[in-house]
Amino acid sequence: MKSLLKSLVRFRLGPVAGVALLGNPLFLVSCAGPLEAPPAFEEQPFLCGSEHAEEYGRAVEQCREAHFRDGSCKGIISMRGVLDRQPTALTSTMDRAVHLDTKIAGEPSDRSFNFGGAGPYYTFVLNVGSFAVPPATTESGPLPDGACNNPTSGMGRCDVMNLEARGGNYLLRLVSIVRHVDVETEDEIGLSMTASTSDGLGHLELCLDAFP
Repeated sequence: MKSLLKSLVRFRLGPVAGVALLGNPLFLVSCAGPLEAPPAFEEQPFLCGSEHAEEYGRAVEQCREAHFRDGSCKGIISMRGVLDRQPTALTSTMDRAVHLDTKIAGEPSDRSFNFGGAGPYYTFVLNVGSFAVPPATTESGPLPDGACNNPTSGMGRCDVMNLEARGGNYLLRLVSIVRHVDVETEDEIGLSMTASTSDGLGHLELCLDAFP
């Protein structure tokens, strides 16, 4: 099957509409071969780094204000890495952030989050789980990869990312996850994480702050 990412048009991209709140044009690119101009992902600031902490903080605050004003922003995500051996980068607002609590004997025991948004070439859905209930008690650090292999847990317990473009989709299971939880309340979740893809063809690092 032809790779979804390799089938994307490969050229220097312009600003993404609808994300001017970050103060800079935002770009997404996935490229496999030489380009005449520098790939856009090389110019895209990765806002999770300490050198962009103020810019990231401003973006989160503006999104928070928009969320509580009219629900128009569900969060901010910034990520970079390699997917299916293709470099990729994305910094964007999100239009989806919800949580689901798994219950045992009627009592919440585990919380997962579902985030979604769009770049110029694909939409994405990110599922992350293994959060504590009540909030503010989730531990940071490495996560076990075994939950997805438990037949009683289902895919909801897996950390996965799904990319959709041109009628196709590319589902990635994330493994070797190391996560740091920065903010955890009923109204907000902020985290950073690194992960590899289970197909062995990629890795990601990202940060996000969302308002489920």
